Amino acid sequence: MFEPNLRAGVDWKQFIVQVAGALAIPERSSNSNSQATLDVAIGRYFSPDPRLQITPMIEFNTTTRLSGQSYGETKSAILPQVRVKWLVWALGVGVQVPITRARDFEVRPLFDLVYEYAF
Repeated sequence: MFEPNLRAGVDWKQFIVQVAGALAIPERSSNSNSQATLDVAIGRYFSPDPRLQITPMIEFNTTTRLSGQSYGETKSAILPQVRVKWLVWALGVGVQVPITRARDFEVRPLFDLVYEYAF
């Protein structure tokens, strides 16, 4: 699978906008189909303490099939989430809900835990 992607983000006056796009292109021997993905996240962070950052965000996720039996099928979801960063640790918690008729799930909780390593 060959998957070129492009990511960009802007932090302006404590507002955050992040955009990520990817194109999945399978190899000839692959059973997968090609697809395009676009994710857009918008949020605003607060710093009640210099070591603490709280960021409520809303993210929109869209995937469109570009080949195969489901050609042209678009699956979209919305993901409200909260990210809390303390020093070098960050925890994100959210619930992803599909907003199109084509879907793989009804509702799914998501979380991540990140440690920022700097040297």
